[in-house]
Amino acid sequence: MATPPRMILPETTYMVTRRTSERRFFLKPNKKINHIIHYTLAWAASKHSIQLHEYMFEFNHYHIVLTDMKGSLPAFMRDFNSMVSRAIAHHHGFNWPIWGTDSYNAVALITKEALRDAIVYTLTNPVKDRLVRSSKQWIGSNSLKYEYQHPIPIKKPKAFFSKKLPEIATLQIEAPFNNNLNDLRSTIRREVALKEQEINEEKPGVLGLALLLKQAITDSPFTKRVLFKLKPTIKAKNPWLMLEAIQRKKVFQTQYFEALRRMQNSEEKVCFPIGTYGFVNLGIVALMS
Repeated sequence: MATPPRMILPETTYMVTRRTSERRFFLKPNKKINHIIHYTLAWAASKHSIQLHEYMFEFNHYHIVLTDMKGSLPAFMRDFNSMVSRAIAHHHGFNWPIWGTDSYNAVALITKEALRDAIVYTLTNPVKDRLVRSSKQWIGSNSLKYEYQHPIPIKKPKAFFSKKLPEIATLQIEAPFNNNLNDLRSTIRREVALKEQEINEEKPGVLGLALLLKQAITDSPFTKRVLFKLKPTIKAKNPWLMLEAIQRKKVFQTQYFEALRRMQNSEEKVCFPIGTYGFVNLGIVALMS
């Protein structure tokens, strides 16, 4: 069965996740790794009109909550993941890609409640994974310490990066909701603290940074990865909105595969449904009106 196409629409908010190859600790943080991630994230987001809301990088995976303003999520993910992989490989002195063979997972966040849940999940991820007791203790790249709408200039790392790239990339964390910015940031941090307290009460023990930092970048967790697990692509608290989004996705996929069949049969004037990315981005096909 053919792989279902992604429906890429502008002004869609997602939580995106990517894991390293064999879950190895290629993202193990230090000042240079964090610098690479922050610069590349700022550069790629600016290039592709991506609004960054929150992000968290652990040793072997990351979560980013973002809004794709112009329907360019695949290009953003391609450029960001490729640049980070090559820069980190250069830093460590090897020449193989750091990411797993699976593509990134992108979950469309349909409702404000789903967005808020994704933000809290992202920012409490090191606590959920029992690495630290508070995300404030986490030394990997993350957005918790930054204020909304405050531009942060990030200098280009000295090694590896092309002269064609800007010397300064501006990292800015955009507010996910239209609230008073200071109140909203305080509210998000309070919800993160409450979730951390809940997790710590359920599972008191943590590994701690001292033990974590002794791990080699080629190490991986002792826990087994769950294979063939279903990966959601839509999340909404409201069941009716969820059903509506699922139905839109089914209609898109039906129209897409019908258009693909017609194109493969060399029919003329084949139009793909709105949300088609690859063929349209390459200028091969047109979209339905």
